[in-house]
Amino acid sequence: MGEWMDKWLPEMKRNDGQNSRQAPPASQLLSDEQGRKYYELTFKCLGCGGEFKARNYIFINGYIWNTGKAGYCPECSEKRSAKFERDEKEKADADLIEKRESWRESCGIPLKYRFKGFQHFEQSYQPKAFMMCQDYAQKFPIDNPQGYPSLVLYSDHTWGTGKTHLACSIAHHILSRWSGETGTCPVKFVSEPVLFESIRETYNFSFQEKEQLPSAKNIIDLCIRVPLLIIDDLGKEEVSDLRFVQRTLFSIFDGRYNAELPVVVTANLNDVGLRSHMGGNAGNEASFNRLFEMCKGEFVHMDGQSYRDKLARVK
Repeated sequence: MGEWMDKWLPEMKRNDGQNSRQAPPASQLLSDEQGRKYYELTFKCLGCGGEFKARNYIFINGYIWNTGKAGYCPECSEKRSAKFERDEKEKADADLIEKRESWRESCGIPLKYRFKGFQHFEQSYQPKAFMMCQDYAQKFPIDNPQGYPSLVLYSDHTWGTGKTHLACSIAHHILSRWSGETGTCPVKFVSEPVLFESIRETYNFSFQEKEQLPSAKNIIDLCIRVPLLIIDDLGKEEVSDLRFVQRTLFSIFDGRYNAELPVVVTANLNDVGLRSHMGGNAGNEASFNRLFEMCKGEFVHMDGQSYRDKLARVK
């Protein structure tokens, strides 16, 4: 066996603080299926207290590896491993829930809808739109959204039909489905007035604010890169500089169009009004054309009695 046997065998110990013991005689040295040398020793399980046999492998470098090192019999070891896996899963699930809740607060969902999803929407008021939005959110490919179609929910100058609630429900459902596929939040929700206000604010930043806060380019880049962008109330911006509005919208829609990333839009304008607001030809930024193609030519109409009025009557 050589000098290493003389050096290491006397140092073989029982597990987890059990007393040192003299190594068995060389005649008890066994070989496993792969020709590795080991002694089979008896230990007392730290879990159930019963005795069990474990192999003490002896390697060329003198290292001794005890298969009973943890001090537990195979049955107790299996139970401990199962408990460890359960604990790890519970911790991972808790981390996912914490991350989802953090993103619900930071992704832009309005406080009014922070805790309102599909389950809080009265389906009978907008059955077609409800089913389409629910199906859209359920099938949204979080890990690879490229090529997924966009969605437009619109009403023709009719307010309170539930568009924002359904758009927020899409965001909630996708966040609830997220299981770590992306390292960043998969959804960004922003209303058009808030979007333009945040961009305009950057123009008056102090030097220190420019160093610390997102620039206009940063804001637009985020809108382009996020897996799903939801723009609420498209067309609600009071236009004093139509060229600025259309240029900004084109930067976002063209960027997402080229990246093949979807967008969900709510609007109180029909297709004619949206085309006028967004720009629909080469002379005024063809954002509407991009959106129309991204939706595969289909917008979801949500006219009817005000959803908010109906809810108020129910209460």
